[in-house]
Amino acid sequence: MGLNSKIKEMWKSLETTGLPSYVWTSDKLSFWRERIVFFIIITILVFGFIALIPLVIIGYSGGSWSIAGLDLLAWLCALFVLANRGLPLSSRTWIIYFILFLFGTGFLYFLGLNSAGYIWLFGASIIVGIILGIKPALTALFFNLIVFLFVVVMIIVNPSAWAIQTDNALKLWLIIMLSFMLTNALITVVMALLLDGVDKILFNEQEIVNILREREEKLKGTFEASPDPMVVYNVDGYPQYINSAFVEVFGWTMEELAGKRIPFVPKDQQKICKQHIEKLFATDSPVELETKRSTKDGKIINVLLKAAVIKDSEGKPMGTIVNLADITGSKKLEKQLRQARKMEAIGTLAGGIAHDFNNILQIINGYADITIMDKDKNGSDYSNLQIILDASDRAAQLIRQLLLFSRKVETETKILNPNHEIKQVANILSRTIPKMIIIRTHLSDHLWNVKADPVQIEQVILNLGSNAVAAMPSGGKLIIKTANVRVTKQTIHDFVGINLGDYVLITISDTGHGMEKGIIEHIFEPFFTTKDVGAGTGLGLSSAYGIVKKHNGHITCKSKVGKGTVFKIYLPVHRDRQWAVEEMDDTTTLIGGTETVLIIDDEATIRGFSSKALSHFGYTVIDCSSGEDALDVYSKQNNDIDLILLDIGMPGMGGYKCFEEMLKINPNAIIMITTGYSKDEKVQKALEAGAASYLGKPYKLSFLLKSVRKTLDDNVQFKN
Repeated sequence: MGLNSKIKEMWKSLETTGLPSYVWTSDKLSFWRERIVFFIIITILVFGFIALIPLVIIGYSGGSWSIAGLDLLAWLCALFVLANRGLPLSSRTWIIYFILFLFGTGFLYFLGLNSAGYIWLFGASIIVGIILGIKPALTALFFNLIVFLFVVVMIIVNPSAWAIQTDNALKLWLIIMLSFMLTNALITVVMALLLDGVDKILFNEQEIVNILREREEKLKGTFEASPDPMVVYNVDGYPQYINSAFVEVFGWTMEELAGKRIPFVPKDQQKICKQHIEKLFATDSPVELETKRSTKDGKIINVLLKAAVIKDSEGKPMGTIVNLADITGSKKLEKQLRQARKMEAIGTLAGGIAHDFNNILQIINGYADITIMDKDKNGSDYSNLQIILDASDRAAQLIRQLLLFSRKVETETKILNPNHEIKQVANILSRTIPKMIIIRTHLSDHLWNVKADPVQIEQVILNLGSNAVAAMPSGGKLIIKTANVRVTKQTIHDFVGINLGDYVLITISDTGHGMEKGIIEHIFEPFFTTKDVGAGTGLGLSSAYGIVKKHNGHITCKSKVGKGTVFKIYLPVHRDRQWAVEEMDDTTTLIGGTETVLIIDDEATIRGFSSKALSHFGYTVIDCSSGEDALDVYSKQNNDIDLILLDIGMPGMGGYKCFEEMLKINPNAIIMITTGYSKDEKVQKALEAGAASYLGKPYKLSFLLKSVRKTLDDNVQFKN
């Protein structure tokens, strides 16, 4: 290390020790002012000590100790300032001025005009101007002027004490004073103004720096507060900054990514990402796209990427800022929502198809019933007609499954504990499934009750259990569990079509061959099946889906090839009232009557069957094809009509509107509701509004006769 380097190191160490602690965090001008004061103090201490030795010798030999005394006083003042560097800068500066002022005045007084006293006064005022500014500088100049005026007076009184050439002493001093004061004032004021200007410039710059720092902190705070991962890249694509959300979602820290590209773009996304980056810089417009990214642990997530260019002060690109919102959850919900909408649409279609088929089956059933009554039971015609009726019954069951899927079938609800239904199904399965399949039940001891149709709940469990058995041809385990669960705001995002609240969870799992993802997406659709032709209708799971939805529940399926399948059924704990359907026995003797019945149905063949059937058993029948015609008839003959058989699903004014208008004509009208949709919302509404009974299509002759007879008998007191 050279001499200069050693001196710099020593001075740096000295400044570290001697400067006030605040200067290291202050503005630059304050720092340099403190350095100037410190340098002056150190200079006075060093050279004052060096000069003190010869001054003492001169004082001893010449008998004059005045200059030595001044030097000692200045040295002690400098030592005081160094020891009390915590004093305000202005106080320490004025002490330095006093030291220099003392030297200048002393030299002038003791050594006369030929001394360098005025130079010390000159320097004192300049130092004050440099460090403290224009106003203190003018004050220092004023003190200097007082000294010069005092000296002028002293020259006049005793010129021999101030100059060798006494005749010219006053003239000489006036020249010196005027020259000195002009030069002193000019340089002091200029230096003070210069430093004052620098001070203001630096102050403004500091304000700008503070504003920029504040903005930077706000930007950094916003960056960090963002819930989405964010990255700032340079123009070469290297990350310069990442927020905490990025670390949380993707796993990498800034230390791991320093000087590297982020390795999170999947191969199938690299081409399109490169195209969008080129577009970003080419068009200078923000880009947005849905893409995929890999996390540090290899997980692929869906992200909504938004990127914009960052420019420098000259408008040149210096990098990009990228927002990477994780939309994996929303994409999952979107998929679930699409599936739910698709199932809802299929359900609506299935309901409409079921309605039309019920009307067709009603015609087949009805006319076959009428025809078979006149046939000999031992004849071939009777046997053929019975086959038709049996096939019609099977078709009606198939339609019922469609209605279950579309949630348009009536339910017979009661308070029940699902554990009871599960035990019954487990007993049925245990007697019918192969012995190499083991059934295990894990039922909660404190399971909540639900309000549901026990037959339908058993059907759901039986369907799922049967499918599980079919998936284990070589044996395995069928496990049925129950538990109480609570769907909260924190967990509801995992479901579509389920509300907050308490649910009974039924889990049915197997160790079978499982299903691929593409199959799971369709398993609840009607007629979809993976079984061989003739081995299944494809309505088992769709009807299970419809039953669960009918009960305001939720059903999910997860499966993995070779690992098995898990179905989860959520049934709500609720207290809603449901309409109970009264089952009829069709084996008793058929009974007719003599009352008058008004049949209203837009299907001519159904009207024809009902008219023939009721007429055959003694009733007087009036039939109408629309609500409008029926109202016209009823307004004229309501006193003669005992019962109205009304299809609630007619076109035109509609069955329900017709129902309301008839009650306006006669509030005591006895109206039996029918529909191919089974007991839907309109039927429930009509029953609650005063309809006497309900008969769902397709109905047999026996059910028609018994329903008509029972409805008339139960409501005979309302006959006008």
